[in-house]
Amino acid sequence: MKKRTLILCLLAVLTWACAWCAAEEALPLRFQIDRKQTVNVWEDAEGTAHVFLPSFADDRNTSALLTDGAKASIGGVPLASGMSCEGFERGREYELVCVQASPCKIILHSSASVAALFVTTGEGEMLRVNADKDYETAAAVSLYDADGALVYSRSSGCRFGGRGNSTWLKNKKPYDLKLEHAESLLGMEAAKKWSLLANAFDETNLRNKLILDFAREISPYRGFAPECAYVELYLNGDYQGLYLMCRSVKDTASAFVDKTDKDRYEIELMMPSKLGQGADAVSLNPAMSAEIKAPADCTEEQKARVQDMVTAVSAWIGSDADEASGISPDIESWARKMLIEIVFENYDSPNASQYFWGSLRDRTVFAGPCWDYDLSMGLYYINWSTPHAIMAFKDWNKGAAVSWYHGAWEKPTIRDRVLALYRDEYHGKLLDLVEKRIPEEAGLIAAAAHSDRVRWPEYRQRCGSFDRAVAELTEFMRERICFLDALWIDGREYHVVTMRLPNTRMLHCFVPDGESCGELPTPSEVSLPGEGMEGVTAWYREDNDALFDPGTKITEDLALYAKLPGE
Repeated sequence: MKKRTLILCLLAVLTWACAWCAAEEALPLRFQIDRKQTVNVWEDAEGTAHVFLPSFADDRNTSALLTDGAKASIGGVPLASGMSCEGFERGREYELVCVQASPCKIILHSSASVAALFVTTGEGEMLRVNADKDYETAAAVSLYDADGALVYSRSSGCRFGGRGNSTWLKNKKPYDLKLEHAESLLGMEAAKKWSLLANAFDETNLRNKLILDFAREISPYRGFAPECAYVELYLNGDYQGLYLMCRSVKDTASAFVDKTDKDRYEIELMMPSKLGQGADAVSLNPAMSAEIKAPADCTEEQKARVQDMVTAVSAWIGSDADEASGISPDIESWARKMLIEIVFENYDSPNASQYFWGSLRDRTVFAGPCWDYDLSMGLYYINWSTPHAIMAFKDWNKGAAVSWYHGAWEKPTIRDRVLALYRDEYHGKLLDLVEKRIPEEAGLIAAAAHSDRVRWPEYRQRCGSFDRAVAELTEFMRERICFLDALWIDGREYHVVTMRLPNTRMLHCFVPDGESCGELPTPSEVSLPGEGMEGVTAWYREDNDALFDPGTKITEDLALYAKLPGE
């Protein structure tokens, strides 16, 4: 209690300090749309001022607001508080002169085709939210569609807080919005809890949206993937960027199961390091745990029953038996969910955000719902990716197969269904995704993505431009489809080359029989900071400890390993 009190006191001091600094240095200028919503000016590291206007803002309904007594001009045009912004071109750089501040450049950015979400909290409350993921604050909420129609508005009854694991560590943070009552927003089914995904890892902002939409089209049951829509988020008038607003995965999961059913269960497979404090979880092995999402606040008796189910599924996955004994896995959902993870090359598929649910009474096991695809389609944590791999089958425990999908693939009933689904249903939809859906979705968010890149330049530099990032994603998926076609439809023979790192992680790629690997990444390129692999460039063969020659013709599966410096 004393520690928490100290933290709150420090936050209060920080809030006061920030307010004092703002009073001393902030530009005395804001902008207002329809005399309702106010947008603050944001200054980048070079001192250029930016105004990020939502899709429905135009010259006629946008006005400049000056702090009482302030004087300012844009491009030599004197401003008066409340005057229209008509005549100021969007995207053009003007000189901003304020009596209370040094002259600087200012740019007005306009979005298009994207909804806008305005969230207002108490003074200093966002500092507390951003400092503590578990902290929630009261919030007033206004949601507008891209044309400016007010979709939802509440001055009280809503809660706003943080969410996520690794994404929470970014400056562009993901959030949860909890409404007083379940509401249908932007054409989506009613929900009380909504997740705002920041997509800070994804330079295109497209991956989560494309995959969740795709998953709903091929869903084996209602609620297989949450509905989602793009919004631009404004917190207390400060532009936060482009977000994906989703029905919470928890609300999605409850759509197909009676919440009052005490036999209903839901688990999420994840690394133990990602478990929240005090979480109810079942350990599968040192590298994987199953967090119990339902029943909420489960009793010891319920936890024991869930643990028995998880143990039974793991035993079936690790056995040679095709048919399960004592449990009833839903083959259709397992096959369709596995394909989502495989075809979109989800880097996290073996060890994070993998949900399963069912009935403890009936001993059923359904795969899904789908969630968390920012690291997919060629985007990994590391500086290497390949369309010629199946990350869903990789291990994270010194060679032990910890992925349930890896074991499920060995079951002929599931594997045959996966192959049939890919050939008969997924393949055509994937071609449509590459040729039609990606360019359409990219065109829809292009203007908003530009504003997001300006606001968060540290996350949007690898490709250099939004168009280039989209082109890379598209080309990856084209090559991915060609690889899966050759492997699963044409029956071409491939061998797996596995690269193991000292920290238990591994990567792999599929190489056609008789061909060389080509250029493999060095161990230092695919290691994470602090793992001690800096400067390590060599791979060694596990079968004979010899230095691996990248020109070697591959005629069988091959495992490589890296040595820590000094070994």
